This record gives sequence, C-alpha cells and structure tokens, in this order.
Amino acid sequence: MDSFIEDIFLALTLFLFFAKLLGELMLRLKQPALLGELLAGIIFGPYLLGKFLFEPSLFTGNTFTSFYEIGAAFFFFVIGYSEIDIFQLKKIAHNSIIASIPNVLLSFIVGFIIGVSWGYSILASLFIGLALSLTAIGVSARTLMDLGKLHTDYGMLILGEAIIDALRSLLMLSFLILFIHPDTSFSIGSALILIGKFFAFFVGAVLFYLLLLGPITQLLRRFLIDEAKFGVMMAIVLFFSYAAQKLGLHMIIGSFVAGIILALEAEFKTKDIEYKIYGFSYGFFIPLFFAILGARVNFGALIEGGLLAMVIIFAAIGVKFFGGYLGGLLIGFSSRKSWVVGSGLVPRTGVELVVVAVALDAGLIDNKMFASIVAMVAVTVFVTPFLLKFYIDRFEKFSAKAEKKK
Repeated sequence: MDSFIEDIFLALTLFLFFAKLLGELMLRLKQPALLGELLAGIIFGPYLLGKFLFEPSLFTGNTFTSFYEIGAAFFFFVIGYSEIDIFQLKKIAHNSIIASIPNVLLSFIVGFIIGVSWGYSILASLFIGLALSLTAIGVSARTLMDLGKLHTDYGMLILGEAIIDALRSLLMLSFLILFIHPDTSFSIGSALILIGKFFAFFVGAVLFYLLLLGPITQLLRRFLIDEAKFGVMMAIVLFFSYAAQKLGLHMIIGSFVAGIILALEAEFKTKDIEYKIYGFSYGFFIPLFFAILGARVNFGALIEGGLLAMVIIFAAIGVKFFGGYLGGLLIGFSSRKSWVVGSGLVPRTGVELVVVAVALDAGLIDNKMFASIVAMVAVTVFVTPFLLKFYIDRFEKFSAKAEKKK
C-alpha cells in the first residue's frame, strides 16, 4: 500500500510538472498547450517511462481514473462557466442542429459499413458506427480556447455541434446497451423511462436555477467563513455531475450545465471567483486530465490493428472533416470557414472508448477492432490541434487579404 501511495505522488508530480513545462514549450512554438500536456502523459504513461517507474496497477486502478474523471468534470465546468454565452448559444442552436446532420449521418454510416465489411454483426457494427460518429468536445474546445477563437461564429458552431453530438451519442449508447444485456428486455416502456431521465435532469437544472440558486446566494451573503461562495460552487458542480451520472447521463454533462447556471448568477461571476476557479482548475485538474488522457495512448495499437487500424483512422478523420465541411456550407458558411468547422469535429476521446469497451466486454467486437479504435482516438487527439490551427490560419489570411482589397 505504501509503495502504491508513493507511486501516486510521484506520478502526479511528474505529470503536472511536465504538463506545464511542455505546455509552455508548445505555446512558445505557437501550438496549443494541450499538446504538451498530452505529451507529458505519453512520456510518463504505462507505454514509455511509466513502465519502468511505476507498478502497472497504478494506471489500471480506480485512483488514477478518479483523477481523470474529476479533471474532465472541472474542464467542462470551466467551459460552461467562462466560455459559454448562453444567449449566443441559443442563437446558434438551430444552426448547430442543421450543421450536425451530414456530420453524424456520414460518420455513422461509414463506421457501420466498415464493421459489416470486416464480418462483424449488425449490433457490433452499430457500436462501431456510433464510435466513429462521436465528437470530443474537450480537445477542440481547448484548442480554440488556446488560440482565442472559441467565441467566433465557427468556434461556437463547433462547440454547439459537439454538445448536440454528446447528448445524441449518450442517448443512443443507452439504447444499444439495452440490446446486449440478456437480463434486460427492450420495450417501449424502457425507452420512455430512458428519455424521461434526460428530461428530468434538464428540468431539474432549470428548477434549481429558478427556485434554489437565488436563496442559496442570499444565504451565502450572511456567511462569515472563508471562501464560502467558492466552496458552495464546487459542491454544486460535484452534485450536478453526480446527478447526471446517476440518471444515466455522463458526468461531464452535469458539470457543463452547472457551469452555465452558475455563470448566470452575478454573485458567482466576480473577477475574484473567476481567478480562483482558473487557478484551481488550470493549476491542477485540467492539465492532469489531459496528461492522463495522453497516458492512455498506445501507439502500438496501430501495429496490432494493421490494415483495419489504418482504414478506421483515415475514415474517422475523413468523414468528420468532410461532414463538418458540408454542415458549414448548409448554414451559409464560406468554403474556407467550413473547412475550419470540419477540422474542429475530427477528435474523439473518452466516450468512444466507453462505447467500444462495452462492445468488447459483451463479445461483440474483438481485440483487433478495439485496438484499431483506440489507435484512431489517439491519432485524432493529436492531429486535431494541428489541423484546426492550420485551417484557422488559412481562413484568417484569406479574410485579411479580402479586407485589404476592399
């Protein structure tokens, strides 16, 4: 037990220090800081130096996973709290839904066809299609934040599509799981219960804002204890994450919604509180989240998957890229701006791994497919910041030239 605790402290030290060091290096190279944080995780993860420094159980146990999950929750809380203008998001909700149609359909159909072509069952191919159709909010959002482009029209569209995609994918995953559990029968009743849980969470969030947040704020004004507002804010974030997870949603949806709600209350949106949240989140949990995400990357999976891995990787990048491009054109974006949208929808991360892990545990897919999708996740995480920056720079240079001609 003592050596395990020592490993945790050493791993956290190395992950955090080098996440910041390599993040700074990436910023000086005019690249997003998250690349450095991911690289720190790869270097000290179980496939490189971590293999010699730590016990294997460190990376497979619940302790490290808990740090990752809490880091993810706080990252999405910060996005909801400081980066989302709810009134602007309402304006683009219609466009986000329309633009997401070709992106989701193309990627899901291509994933399904790949599964069937490689001899997997219909149900397994549905899981594969779902894995390819997902979009990771975190990587693109962090890249856009690092580049100062999250509040642009294309940045908000990427985020809007990713949020809609996350809700759609979690709902679909919940339905697919009903088909693979022999002790659970699919019925109209079970489907209605599942949909009811989604509505219950969001109705509960609205009621919390309308009925409880005001009285909580008034009560906190009377508190004498240090950091009362900050402590209660963190408790609200954790409760929303818990509630979302308990209802069958992902906890990041809960923390994201909590961030949006808390930002609507002026008492919780002061400069002092914002500084504390940034220090708490970006000083510890968020870089640790991306470092642990990097530690999960196993480039050996590329070799294990062989041809299938290459097909999955190129298909995953291509369909999201082209689907996002078509979506941008659908809502009236220029061709160059639409390529920015396409590049921002390329990455996949945690939820995809959950999808394929469920399919693997159920015996629907084999290790070859699992390794191929893990490799796809790794590659898309790393190429997205470069792709996104390249197409943003290209779009802005063209826009600047067009302005000069005027």
